[in-house]
Amino acid sequence: MAMTTISARRSGIAGAASWPANRWAGLGGLTFLALVVLQNVLTVTSYPASGATAQQVLVFAQNRAWTVQLLFVTYVIAFPALLAFAGGLSRLAAGRDSRASLPGHIGQYSVVAVVVLFGFVNVAQVTLVAARGDLAGDLALVRTLWILHNTIFTVNFVAVAGALFGLGRAAAISEIVPAWMARVSVAGALALVVSALPIVAEVQSSKFLGLGLAGFLCWLLFLAVASISLVRMPLSPES
Repeated sequence: MAMTTISARRSGIAGAASWPANRWAGLGGLTFLALVVLQNVLTVTSYPASGATAQQVLVFAQNRAWTVQLLFVTYVIAFPALLAFAGGLSRLAAGRDSRASLPGHIGQYSVVAVVVLFGFVNVAQVTLVAARGDLAGDLALVRTLWILHNTIFTVNFVAVAGALFGLGRAAAISEIVPAWMARVSVAGALALVVSALPIVAEVQSSKFLGLGLAGFLCWLLFLAVASISLVRMPLSPES
């Protein structure tokens, strides 16, 4: 009788422990989604355009320095949440269907690239703000730093495409997301890659930015659908 009770308790503990595996991944995805929307609202409303002049960038560095600080704070919070989402989804997907293992790993590695590249974007922004007094006398250097910032941001499109394709494919194979989400993920990944290909024109402001926006919206949609599915998943398939 005692052994039966201990076994039942252990089973209950294992079942309880399996809940966070799904929910933490889903909550990580929702946290990242909320913060990345905030980041983009800040960027669209406050930041200079891709083709901004050196003078416009300096005005931004003087008058909107607080947005760079806030963006870095959101980065510190958002990207651990993204890593938790990607790692949790990939592991759960592989547990449900072994075919999801490879695309899941592609998605995870791409997410790591997203974290690193966006870190460099933050470095460029902080440099422009912190050194704004010294840079005021060197407009050519200001313009060069802004182009470098835009270049890293554009290369990040490819990393996001890899994350969207890999995680989207893994989630669809394992039925974490509906089948239609696989098509959305592929279309969004292609849009992001194609928008990044003319990179020299892109960093100067290109018409392909609209295509990149479409791909980015697919990424946001996937984050929402997959995260909600993970949160609502009643039990980890590995338990």
